[in-house]
Amino acid sequence: MRVNEDYYQILELSADATLEDIKAAFRRLARSYHPDLHPNNPEFSEKFKSIARAYEILRNSYSGNYNASSQDNTSSEHYQDFYVRGIQLSLERDYQKAIENFSFAIAQKNDFLPAYLKRCETLYKLGDDRDVLKDCEELLKIDANCLEAYYYRGRSRYRLGYASSAVEAYNNAIKIANNYADAYYHRSLAYLEIEKSDLAIADLKIAAHLFQAQQDYSGYQLARDTLKKLQRSNNILFSFSSLFNNILLSFTKFLFNPVGELAPFFAKLNEKAAIYKGIYYAIVADLCFLLGIYLNRDSALDFSFLKLAIFGLIPFITLVGINAILLLILARANSWSKVIFIAGAAVLPLGFLGLVDSLSLPTSIMLIFTVFACCYTILILYTSLTQILNCSEATAAFILPIILLVNGWVCYQFFIAIAAG
Repeated sequence: MRVNEDYYQILELSADATLEDIKAAFRRLARSYHPDLHPNNPEFSEKFKSIARAYEILRNSYSGNYNASSQDNTSSEHYQDFYVRGIQLSLERDYQKAIENFSFAIAQKNDFLPAYLKRCETLYKLGDDRDVLKDCEELLKIDANCLEAYYYRGRSRYRLGYASSAVEAYNNAIKIANNYADAYYHRSLAYLEIEKSDLAIADLKIAAHLFQAQQDYSGYQLARDTLKKLQRSNNILFSFSSLFNNILLSFTKFLFNPVGELAPFFAKLNEKAAIYKGIYYAIVADLCFLLGIYLNRDSALDFSFLKLAIFGLIPFITLVGINAILLLILARANSWSKVIFIAGAAVLPLGFLGLVDSLSLPTSIMLIFTVFACCYTILILYTSLTQILNCSEATAAFILPIILLVNGWVCYQFFIAIAAG
């Protein structure tokens, strides 16, 4: 039969080859053309597919079954057959069937590390991060120094939102192989997520160098492009548009659920990043306040710009002072990162309220926005007291009104002072 003769030729066999000859030829050629050995050469992937297809057709022809996707009599097949078929299906992007075949291989040989690795990779492509982490655990039981297990553990942890844990996984991979360019690149992304841009830049430089040395030019270009974007972002960090975007993006992370998301967001920041975030929030709030006054053409424009700018920062400065005193009274370790971050986050809703006020909305609508802004400020302060400063709920409930009253009184006194001056 002509078709079968073509398949025999693909497997470099004569037409009278036995089933054992076919299996042996397939395994020999599959090892030579395995896509993992030639990751940047699509010709090898296509050759591997044709070899696997020829093997499927000829193997099934011996049992009288010409359905290449049939899984009948799976128990009689060799685990390597399932493994290679899984690779073929993965190359064809039939990921679910690929996973089934890798699982068949693992069921026959439960310490078959290559099948675990390919299943782990395929699960990651499907976005099934929980199962990826399970396979990583199994891989590390088989081989505690399995490089790819740590790498995919980092990728899945990062995608699940655990950037710090992802960094830890990448650290383990790099300890095993300090020339692992992909691990350096993805660790840089995790560092960015936890606001460690200096470490991210260092990792991107290493990744670019390694990709270039390994002649992976697509990886090299990706690392260089990411590095340029990051450096450009750092160079314009203090421009208004960059600052506003930075604050808006980070503020939305806990905007809709300050009680549940504020403390976890703060926990991801190092000391320096938390201080910067708090100051940036205060600056944006002040700019919104000033812009609101300008758009309103309010009589407050009779005051100098400097006086208005200072007045807009008074709530922030007062909150920093109150929180610092509170920590001293409660005999807690003073942390400027905490007090500055809390103060900045608390005044930001009020700053946006000042900007909304410039829209000349009906009084009833404006009242709704005012209630929302004040409620968010109260929620942020209460959450900060209980979850960041570790006050008891009773203490927070008692202190919060005092903080608001003191802040309001200081702002009023300062306004009287600049009006008289």
